[in-house]
Amino acid sequence: MMGSMSAAAKITVTAGPDAGQAYALSDELVHIGRAEDNQVVLTDPTVSEHQASIVRRNGRYAIYSTLAGAIHVDENEIPAERWVWLPQEAQIRVGRETVFRLEAAGNGAGVESSAESTPTPASSRRRPKSNPPGSRRARKRARTPEAERHVAKFISDRSGAPLVQLGDDGQLPALELSELAEEHPVEKQQKSGSNPLLLYGAMGFSIVMSLGMLLIDPNGASTTSTAEKDLARLELREFFGENGADLEPYQRTLRQAVVAHSQGDFAAERAAYRSVLRMLNSADVLDPGNPYGLTGRHTGRARSSDEDLREALNTLLAE
Repeated sequence: MMGSMSAAAKITVTAGPDAGQAYALSDELVHIGRAEDNQVVLTDPTVSEHQASIVRRNGRYAIYSTLAGAIHVDENEIPAERWVWLPQEAQIRVGRETVFRLEAAGNGAGVESSAESTPTPASSRRRPKSNPPGSRRARKRARTPEAERHVAKFISDRSGAPLVQLGDDGQLPALELSELAEEHPVEKQQKSGSNPLLLYGAMGFSIVMSLGMLLIDPNGASTTSTAEKDLARLELREFFGENGADLEPYQRTLRQAVVAHSQGDFAAERAAYRSVLRMLNSADVLDPGNPYGLTGRHTGRARSSDEDLREALNTLLAE
């Protein structure tokens, strides 16, 4: 059991094998599942090793799962790989048997000016008066840890509501509307009568640069696009297996890669992909006498599904 019950919020298991257990949400990020490394460890056999995560931001809570249909909040299914705001009190179902109740203290101050409060349709709680700024769906997932940490997006449970993305430091963004032009005003142009030699030199440099770009081979050092990696991650879902079923080692490793990606641990994600590639290249899998390969028995597509998995992994491991 985590922390003391005087924390800002707690969850109480009301149904399932762990009924009666209560957990204080004292950490900013709490993981739920059967694995021992979770903060909330459940014994329900229908719950996966890493079923869901709950994050606290400015007194509000949001829930996330990598698995489709794994979480229901007040009987509303939560989409996979999306952070969804929770109301201050909610009934949350994980797996087929376990249900717990979330009770958050206070009235939920909301997320500064950047997100709208979005309780479920059954909730009568008021929404913050401030409307969120328009935000685009950030599909860019494959980023290096040094450049920009990727975390899952928040969405509301109401159609048409805008999306909000966590910042590089894992915090929800404050309302920032100032632009570079406002922070650094454009300097006044120099007086007329500038040296014409400078103008001719600039024009000549521009022409040289344009010719150089025409001579560059566009296919030389191309990198795998973000869209291709997003599609590859989507294709991996075919190989995850069914929730609650006995998973093969490669299926468990793929699921661990998804969890690592959602947590920003890109080194662990890539290590998991390489581990699955080694399984694909093992002697017993490549043996012509094995008609199913590694994945064919579960996908029903014989050895062709191995090639699809290999292609997706190579895309995700490409620089």
